[in-house]
Amino acid sequence: MISVFHSNYSTFAQMHNDAIVEYCNVPTRKKLKLSNLDNHVAAYFGTIISTFSELLLAEPQKLFDLKNAYDLMTPIQQEAVKKHLGMKGMYNNFTDKNCEFEYKGNQYNSNYLADKNDIKTCPYCNENTTYSFYYKTTKSYRRTFDWDHIIPKEKYPFLAISFFNLVPACKVCNFLKVDRVILASPHSNFNPDLTYTFKVKGKHTDFVTDASSLNLVMKVKKNPGGKALIDIIDKVGLDARLATQMELVRDILNKKILYKSAYWKGLENFVSVNSGKKINLLNLFFSAQFNHDEYYKRPYSKLISDLIKK
Repeated sequence: MISVFHSNYSTFAQMHNDAIVEYCNVPTRKKLKLSNLDNHVAAYFGTIISTFSELLLAEPQKLFDLKNAYDLMTPIQQEAVKKHLGMKGMYNNFTDKNCEFEYKGNQYNSNYLADKNDIKTCPYCNENTTYSFYYKTTKSYRRTFDWDHIIPKEKYPFLAISFFNLVPACKVCNFLKVDRVILASPHSNFNPDLTYTFKVKGKHTDFVTDASSLNLVMKVKKNPGGKALIDIIDKVGLDARLATQMELVRDILNKKILYKSAYWKGLENFVSVNSGKKINLLNLFFSAQFNHDEYYKRPYSKLISDLIKK
């Protein structure tokens, strides 16, 4: 898992809150009256948060605190929370193309957020892309990802519309994770390089022609972050999935040999002369990001970065 903390996702948090609060403030929606929602939040979770807006904007650790508080409730109390703060209907509205949420007179829904956020790879695997697009012929909207609930909405429906409980996850990870809780959030500010690294076992001091001679391993540190990572690796099958990509690993290692050679200096001179500006040649040559804060921008950035840097 990689962090998306430095993406632009959080810049839409207040818009998310304001659009939903405005929707609840419409007098005809008596069941969603904001004062009632505030009262219910304070009654059930008053030791953690006290307003509906705080529920909508709760950051990762607070979301897990709310989940843990709910887990300690009696079945009767949990049913009361579901009755008064069940947000699955609100989430279904959010994902509807005819969504009634508005921000400053313009529609705000999941499609808007999908178009505007700059998270381009799945935070769980960093393998598959996450973007939205429109078919020109039918003018229909499609995307390569699903909105995953980090803390599943089926068991914890009061978090179904909480902004930082949503993350654009590839359809593979979303399918494999299903409604299982994970121990950490990709919205948290963490450096994955301090938790796990990819390494290759096998002969690779010279050009590699046989990808089957290589073995990709993931080294996870024995700390709380490592435990959380192993949990999500297991749920989305990341280690097994990456083990199928040995031809990609072979190509990365072979490019690394070129990077170490005099040929690299010639590439630097060529790019500098022809572009007229400074370009990060590592990013260009390997089609990846090498800063952990930006792994979310390109697929396999964590894997490529580890293999090149080591």
